[in-house]
Amino acid sequence: MPEHMPISILFSNAGDVVVAFPEEALTVSLPVTCVGTNLYRLDAVPYLSERANYGDIVEAIPDEDGGLRFVRVVQPSGWSTHLYILCRERIEGEAMQAMLRDVLDNGGYWEALFGGLLFICLPPGSTYDLERALRLCE
Repeated sequence: MPEHMPISILFSNAGDVVVAFPEEALTVSLPVTCVGTNLYRLDAVPYLSERANYGDIVEAIPDEDGGLRFVRVVQPSGWSTHLYILCRERIEGEAMQAMLRDVLDNGGYWEALFGGLLFICLPPGSTYDLERALRLCE
């Protein structure tokens, strides 16, 4: 029995690139920035990947379809990624949207998927009290 079941999460966002993580049997689409020969910064959360994180610089080999095949993390970003499962109404609510603007104002990043998965990423050394901010949104 295979260790990983093949999973693909592909969106039709302009500028996204399909990135395959062969060792994880995972394929995701996300924005990346080329920072060198076969080197890319991941500009979104690589959903379900245990090998890479938001902001990491990775080595990846371009394939014939215009996608990338992940090889390894060259430089970890050091960002922390926090995942919350919430209802869409809470994420889109005024209090949560104000908190998410505060995350951005404090150098962080966030994205919501599938109407209920909320990823919040904080840069290395961040003193932003995410748990407190979330409690204030209740």
